[in-house]
Amino acid sequence: MKKILFAALLVAMSTFSTFIAKAAPQDELERLIMEETEKFPDYSEQPSRQEEAEIKIKSNNDVAEIGVETNQLRFTTKGKTHIFRIATARRGDSTENIPYGKVFKISRIIFNPSYTPTEETKKEYFEKHRGRKKLKDVYFPGENGNALGFVKFYLYNENGKISSLGGHTTDSPNSIGKRVSHGCFRFSDKDGETFATLILLEDGYTIEEIREIIKQAKMHRHKSISIKVKNGPTAIYRRK
Repeated sequence: MKKILFAALLVAMSTFSTFIAKAAPQDELERLIMEETEKFPDYSEQPSRQEEAEIKIKSNNDVAEIGVETNQLRFTTKGKTHIFRIATARRGDSTENIPYGKVFKISRIIFNPSYTPTEETKKEYFEKHRGRKKLKDVYFPGENGNALGFVKFYLYNENGKISSLGGHTTDSPNSIGKRVSHGCFRFSDKDGETFATLILLEDGYTIEEIREIIKQAKMHRHKSISIKVKNGPTAIYRRK
């Protein structure tokens, strides 16, 4: 899967460079780029039931500890700990629903994710803006209003089921370091990219392959690139 993905990305990059060299008209260039990006592996936002059944908690000794009260994610890999400043669950009901100490596994990363607001989020947004604004049912990759930013991290429980919690970057960078979410942890785009890179390196990707994936994701913000992580780290919510 990894080699096929990387090969597709290299083909798209090479073809894109050829389009530029030929100085194609703008409309034609956009059409050709769209055709090439359709060749990227693309998955639905929710992995299949078969895939869920295949995913089990398997520790590779890498651990991501999400400190809700400290607004820090401590990621230990290869004996080194990286500390990321994050946004975490706000006080109140959101905090009470956090499964502290429960073991999850990060088994999927999506660059340029789509965003489907929950009914609770839509209601809060509507009330916050006194009925003058409302959220859409879905925001596509790269679309203004997509709150998930550049990259999303899926958490799976011990039964291979997707958790409603997870991690992602954000279109509200000022929220980093604060307790504002319903339970998910948020990164800045830069830190989310770094976290994804560390996970993929441990999963067997080379730094050159990861850089190319990220480069293509940034070039084609309208297109999701979904990667199944075979040997992802353990993720645990902590109070501190």
